[in-house]
Amino acid sequence: MVHTRCTPSRLCRIVGNLTEEQKDVVRAVGFGNLLLLKCGRLCREFYRWIVSSFDTKSSSLHIHGKTIRIDSSCFAHVMGIPDHGAPTHIHGAVSNLDYWAYKFSITSLGIDVKHIEDRFQVIKTYDDEFKVTFCLFILGTLLAPRTMK
Repeated sequence: MVHTRCTPSRLCRIVGNLTEEQKDVVRAVGFGNLLLLKCGRLCREFYRWIVSSFDTKSSSLHIHGKTIRIDSSCFAHVMGIPDHGAPTHIHGAVSNLDYWAYKFSITSLGIDVKHIEDRFQVIKTYDDEFKVTFCLFILGTLLAPRTMK
């Protein structure tokens, strides 16, 4: 059985409520194509079929007698996001880690994505704090969701 915590519907909900200025910031940090994501649900049968066709040793999909090598550049191409170290410019030093730990309710278990999602209800700026919040959100919902609660 395949389980995933990847939740594109959460991302679509958040993106739908962003201001135009916030969307411009998302584009500027290289995640503009995520604004175009329309899929609210994952098709579990398709997902199961893809996973069963994937060879982890060779990082390849084996479909209908053909082998398709998959790497980070393929994922980046499909998702329309960068697969390299494009810098995200945040101004100022992050000298007050306690502030950020408090801001995002960071614990030894990490950051609760629901808390970040709730922040989007009140954050109307498009500054560095917005950049950090958005990047943490896509990491936790789409790119690297946790496997446990």
